[in-house]
Amino acid sequence: METVFYTFCAYLPIHLLVYLPFLDILRFGKRWMALTVAVNMAIHMLGVAWVISMGRPDLVMVVGLVMVPISLGLYFLNIQLSPGKLLFTYMLLVTYQNTAMGVAAFLSARLFHASARSLECGLICLGLFILAWRPMYRLFRYAAEQVYRINAPKLWRLIWLLPAIMSGIVTILTGGLQEELVHSWNFLFATTSLLLCVVVIYWVLVQSLEGIREQAVLQE
Repeated sequence: METVFYTFCAYLPIHLLVYLPFLDILRFGKRWMALTVAVNMAIHMLGVAWVISMGRPDLVMVVGLVMVPISLGLYFLNIQLSPGKLLFTYMLLVTYQNTAMGVAAFLSARLFHASARSLECGLICLGLFILAWRPMYRLFRYAAEQVYRINAPKLWRLIWLLPAIMSGIVTILTGGLQEELVHSWNFLFATTSLLLCVVVIYWVLVQSLEGIREQAVLQE
């Protein structure tokens, strides 16, 4: 099915990228991490195939939302960091994924007159991930390294809400990838602006936290 293939192309790169900066602090090793990623993807694709077989393609987004706590649970299980720190880094990649999916839907509609979650959309989405993986990996690794170095439990319990709220609002408005929306330039502007805003927020927060850490070291 086209939608199952699209799910594979849109979600596998993020499931891999989210672990790369933390390979040296995995709780159970790389094999267990790879197994959990494979099981996670299999459950997601089976859920998508099930709602499609029921004639309910409108529930594909619901399946994706149901998979979020499962993915987060496995993320927390695999990596030896506090949930607050992991949520802070995770939301950056969620935003990146939503942007890539939105841009892919726009391009497939404009170039191929194909629907969102189609074969063409999946291939474009995968291509976007491949083209942008190096700068996104560098940004994500930099954020992860700074997060790992800064020990402020109360801060990490709350600070992830800033990108999460912004990402959640835009996802609710555009995450359904409705056919009447993805053709418009406003849709493209909304999805790309989300990524730009979240990257700026992350950069400012990480730089501010690093300044606070250096100041604390000097005071000591």
